[in-house]
Amino acid sequence: MELAIFAFATAVCLTLAFLLLRLSRGLWVDEARHHLFTARDALFLYAVDNRLTDHPAYKSLRNLANTYIRYTHIVSFQRFAILRALEVVYPQPETEELTEYKKALRSLPQNHRERLEQFHSQIAVEVFRHLYRSSVFLRLCYVLALPLLWLSGGSPKPSEQTMEMVERDALAKCAA
Repeated sequence: MELAIFAFATAVCLTLAFLLLRLSRGLWVDEARHHLFTARDALFLYAVDNRLTDHPAYKSLRNLANTYIRYTHIVSFQRFAILRALEVVYPQPETEELTEYKKALRSLPQNHRERLEQFHSQIAVEVFRHLYRSSVFLRLCYVLALPLLWLSGGSPKPSEQTMEMVERDALAKCAA
């Protein structure tokens, strides 16, 4: 009897959590757009201050930010996972836009190149943050992994070292 009550309570809690996360998706979209607008505005101010507004690397990065802002409502973990799986099965050549962006980025002085790479990383982090926040599946995985983290003596928040590693990896992929 106690097992049945526990199972029922768990099912009710999971159903409520699922409904709350699905209903709050619009809020996550708005928050992601807000952060992307902030990153794009900072990028614009940097470009104006350093006279980069006509540079192809800046224009490409601004267009990337605008695309993510425009299509945030359809970006989801499910679509991302399917696209990544298809990319493994059917590898695609690098897009012309990405090739041009990398070429334009290499033409900049080191300090401007690093700063634009930081803006690119910031935009990517916001998109991935949105993927997590709007995914019921990823939230459930996180909740189920928490007890394992606590039992192993880990922390539910990524360490500073982990964040630096992720940022270095993102910057390396931008520069490659």
